[in-house]
Amino acid sequence: MVVDAGNESVLENHPDVDQIFAFGRKKTPVHQYVVNTISHTLALRRQHFDLSVNLCSGGSSPMITRLINARIRLGFNHTRALRKANNLLVDHPSMCQHWTRAFATRLTPLGTDPANVRLGTSYYCSESARQFARELLSRQQDARRVAFNLGARTVSKRWPVESFVELGILLKKRFDLIPVVLTNPGMEELAQQFAGLYGRHGECVHVPRLSMDREAAIMEQCEAVVTGDTALLLNFLLYRWVFLCCLYLGIFLLRFSSTCVSTKKGKVHRQVHRLVRWQICIVHGNLNS
Repeated sequence: MVVDAGNESVLENHPDVDQIFAFGRKKTPVHQYVVNTISHTLALRRQHFDLSVNLCSGGSSPMITRLINARIRLGFNHTRALRKANNLLVDHPSMCQHWTRAFATRLTPLGTDPANVRLGTSYYCSESARQFARELLSRQQDARRVAFNLGARTVSKRWPVESFVELGILLKKRFDLIPVVLTNPGMEELAQQFAGLYGRHGECVHVPRLSMDREAAIMEQCEAVVTGDTALLLNFLLYRWVFLCCLYLGIFLLRFSSTCVSTKKGKVHRQVHRLVRWQICIVHGNLNS
């Protein structure tokens, strides 16, 4: 797997990944960037791959794909760079399709069955991380939990902590879900503020900064995830595992849209809101069961 530097932890426990090559985007110091790029590219070329699949459609991925020089290079056809880098093209999927299934359809001659292609996420936690999560949450052993991710890179996009707390109280009242508050790097005060405000109404679990492996293991123990991530539409389309969380996020958007949504792409958000309203009944049914 070829990934951006810093994303190795996403795949480090994946049973189907034998080796990871991390290409850094930081171009300073220049000599280190050039040496690392050349060494990784040469190591990949020496593999003489029969097939490469470009899962990324932008950045330097077309150039890296071409330099690796696999015999068959599979990619989407919606940009000029991708059409030049790849010699086997797939129509870019529409909103109602899924990109992994589009690739699988093209690879049918190799024995791939598109109907069996997994559409959800494929992150694998280590057993040590799962053991850590069980010990951390041992006080609420039989409880049902909801994880809260409060952070956003841009301050203007962060939703008010008071609104997260209000939603946490609502979820506890309606579905008996205990909040598990995750801590974002550089935004520790948000989790502390949530724990302080919610503590007046009930018990919550304040999780310190952890590795991705341990944080994912904690999220496995939760029924749903609430996040202020502005990539709401992306989550709807790509991640089945967090689908429930996105529906809750949709409810949250509907309740607090006047203070939370600030974007020129209002049309997209209105479409998502309509989709959420249509699906809210499914969320209530899932949690009640």
